[in-house]
Amino acid sequence: MDKKPIYWKNQTTLQKCKLEGGLGLRNVFHLNQSILFKNADRIQSQSGLLVSRVIKGKYGKLPIEKARSRKLVGRASWAYRSLCNAATAFNSGLTHIVGNGKSIDIVEDIWLRCGKAALKSQGTGEVAARPRWVSELITGNGCWNMTQIWQLFPADIARNILSTHLRKTPGEDGLIWGGSGSGKFTVKSGCKFLRNGSHESSEDRFWKKYWKMKKMPKCKLFGWKIMNNAVATKVALHRRGVGVQVNCVFCQNAPESVEHMLRDCDLIRRIWATSTFGIRPTGHTLNMGQWARNFITFLWHHQPGEDAATGFIGLLWSIWLHRNEIVFGREKCNPERILAIHRDYLKRITGLTAKLGGGATSSMIITGRVEDPFWKFGTATGPQPTIVITDGAWKKFGKVTDMARSHAGAGWVIGTPSGVEREGQQTIRALSPIHAELTAIWLALQEVACLDTRVEVQTDCMEVIHILKNPTSARMEVVSISKDILSLIYSFDYFCCSKVPRSVVARAHFLASKARKAV
Repeated sequence: MDKKPIYWKNQTTLQKCKLEGGLGLRNVFHLNQSILFKNADRIQSQSGLLVSRVIKGKYGKLPIEKARSRKLVGRASWAYRSLCNAATAFNSGLTHIVGNGKSIDIVEDIWLRCGKAALKSQGTGEVAARPRWVSELITGNGCWNMTQIWQLFPADIARNILSTHLRKTPGEDGLIWGGSGSGKFTVKSGCKFLRNGSHESSEDRFWKKYWKMKKMPKCKLFGWKIMNNAVATKVALHRRGVGVQVNCVFCQNAPESVEHMLRDCDLIRRIWATSTFGIRPTGHTLNMGQWARNFITFLWHHQPGEDAATGFIGLLWSIWLHRNEIVFGREKCNPERILAIHRDYLKRITGLTAKLGGGATSSMIITGRVEDPFWKFGTATGPQPTIVITDGAWKKFGKVTDMARSHAGAGWVIGTPSGVEREGQQTIRALSPIHAELTAIWLALQEVACLDTRVEVQTDCMEVIHILKNPTSARMEVVSISKDILSLIYSFDYFCCSKVPRSVVARAHFLASKARKAV
């Protein structure tokens, strides 16, 4: 290229995800690193693969293990070094699942939902006596050493530790990816991690709703350009060294800035005033991006549905199209043409909405997973199983972000085939609602294991069934307890977990709420 191209926005803005106000374009280096780490993660998680066994035999450690050892890679193949470099870049994004705790560094590794654990500030003479590994915080009978934990950690960290479930039969420590709810690494979450430097996100609810609006992609992109001052007006082109006449194509009386072209021009003001919005844009000092964003937000809150906001953006788009017809098509300025383009736009949007809402294509706009509301294990034929109704109650503690301070309780009702009912409740520590639900099932199953080998659990939480079907999709805080539940389930002759209406678990919910309020 002989001339330098025009860049309307910088890379940082363009590479932000759409929910953060960007366009979601991928950084090539971040994309390459993410793909490499996805392969390293596959090699680590599937140690039986031929490539895993070859790398293990050749270099002694797999790429992720090498990155965690924080030792430089010596003489090795280009492929192995590339995998190790990618694993090093993502090392701080990995979260450890506590098994026996022997390989997890208390301070250096991330093993709590709240992030890294920080010890209390103590005198220099006491530093050497502090434990280094998580296994040193666990007693011989497989429980947390509460006295030691409260002495070593601040209150919020101590609560997070004590809320972490320890497996009944501890195994090796595990690793999951902390950037997704399922714990599985994805290229998308990897690029986001490298861009932000952490798993934290600054998502904007405005952009989340904006990109979900049912309108043409070109209009969405044009609206984004307006709100990011990236419209190729004559003033913007002239500022970047392009030799163009800057006068407005509609009135020829003022420079064509984005504010003048879409809002302040006399002709455009009359169009806004006679439109269904009845807007009289006089004396505005706001820039065009903030003005458009304010009106879209206003229409969302005060008009039913999305039609008004869609029409507002459509009118901006129609003005821009007619402006381009004048500049590039040598047409004359005609206000009626703007309104005709807008009517055609609304007609196309109405047809698109009706098409997406129709029967054959309705699955295109349905989000979420569709599953059977039950999960079974074992042979169904046989004596009537014991019915166990469970529920967990969880309430966030005020407005604080420390989830471990939340109040939680578990309740269950056991109905035996002989008609005898048993009830139970317990105040528990839980980091999320699903954590409370699974803890209630875990406590109830431990009690019913002494009564029967055929069990049916009834819950009002569909996510519980999804986790039982797909244990690898469990969130970080419930990985250990879900494994314990499955281990206990496989000891039964028959087990079924079914989704039931809230009214069925009313008694268990009452017991759980009572236990929660007893905190």
